[in-house]
Amino acid sequence: MLKKLCVLALALSLVASPAMAGGKKKAKPKGPAPWTSPDVTLVAPHPVLYGQSGTVVGVTAQEFINTCAIPSSNGVDAYVFEVPADYKGLQATVKAIGVGGPAGYDLDIYLFDESCGVTFAYNAANTDETGTTTTDTAFILIHNYAADPVLTAHVELEPYTPSKF
Repeated sequence: MLKKLCVLALALSLVASPAMAGGKKKAKPKGPAPWTSPDVTLVAPHPVLYGQSGTVVGVTAQEFINTCAIPSSNGVDAYVFEVPADYKGLQATVKAIGVGGPAGYDLDIYLFDESCGVTFAYNAANTDETGTTTTDTAFILIHNYAADPVLTAHVELEPYTPSKF
């Protein structure tokens, strides 16, 4: 009787296994789910080159750097986002994307650490901007370099996947 029960239990475990049933285990997602900020408005453009000034100048950027807190002037000429908890300590792809704005915009991204020091800048001559956060990125600042005022934009984060090339 014990033999029959053991054989039956073995047969049931084989039938129920994913490999025997032709099913595959679902892959666990690598990292947090993609994150998109709310759409924000950048009222004034900010046409000062970071490379020439050596700092991120402007009302919002300077308030942020001096207080090391989300500025009350967010949206005047830049917008600061705190990196979501799921993305702190990770590398991630970061995108600044204009939403339905004029064709002449040029968004730039500046990454800051916990002490509000600039760690990296993405400021190519593009409408939207893309880059990679570092593991010490705590804040993301975006601004519109081009001269067209009033732009709506948002930031997107997704886990970083190195290129296979």
